Amino acid sequence: MDIRELKLFLKLAETLHYARTSQVMAISPSALSRTVQRLEDEVGEKLFERDNRSVTLTTAGIHFRDYAKDVIERWGKLQETLQGEAEEISGEITVYSSVTGCYEVLPPILRRLRSQYPQIHVNLITGSVNDAFATAGEGSADIVISAEPDNLPSTLEFYPVITTPMVMISTNIETHQSFDLKNETYNLEDIPMIFPDKSIFRKRIDEWFQDKGIKPLIYSEASGNEAIIEMCRLGFGVGIVPKVVVDHTFQKEDLDVVETDITPFYVGLLIQKRRLSNPLVRAFLSVTDTVKVQ
Repeated sequence: MDIRELKLFLKLAETLHYARTSQVMAISPSALSRTVQRLEDEVGEKLFERDNRSVTLTTAGIHFRDYAKDVIERWGKLQETLQGEAEEISGEITVYSSVTGCYEVLPPILRRLRSQYPQIHVNLITGSVNDAFATAGEGSADIVISAEPDNLPSTLEFYPVITTPMVMISTNIETHQSFDLKNETYNLEDIPMIFPDKSIFRKRIDEWFQDKGIKPLIYSEASGNEAIIEMCRLGFGVGIVPKVVVDHTFQKEDLDVVETDITPFYVGLLIQKRRLSNPLVRAFLSVTDTVKVQ
């Protein structure tokens, strides 16, 4: 077994969902199944119980999870020791990001990293922004591109890179209903809203409506900002999303966009504090321009 297989196992042990793990870890479901089977053959025990509805860890799987975490932590410490003795920093660093983060945050960082540290190999994993916080906490990636959580755990450090306001969006396609956001002729209590079902954005949106004394008419709760944008583009309602996401969507010409006074979000790097001594992580931080938090 190798480190990559152990990381795959830990992610599956966290999500208990083959499809979600495959997406986050950039591996096909069949390859993930083969990896689990190979680990079970080596261990000599079944690690997961799986049926049509659920995936659960077996007793052996729980013990193996502790073992895998210990091996990965020891491997990280060994890498730090060896890198500290090496004249040139080299090795692999795993970065998790949403597609928007790949467009907006990473390009200048990776360009400088490649120029200054050509021996560092970047393993880039793309996935949902909703999984970013859990990925950082679980430690399956060295660097996580994420919006800043309202409550940052003591085990994590956040380095802001950009800031983005929250905007209301609706369609301006003539064949669909228009809410005329730009002319402010709308009443937020009377129009259907498309909200994120679960994300760090939802809490701030709910608080904004509560502060205004408005009970929103929620038409739908969508998973992911891209899904919200598409539903709004098709005329189902009005959504609230980070402006940076709208800026990088292919359908932005179909949307009316109005800024809100919801407190803007910082977007940047989430890193486990224990990894800050890793030379690869330090190299990544050295080529990252952070912004000053007011």
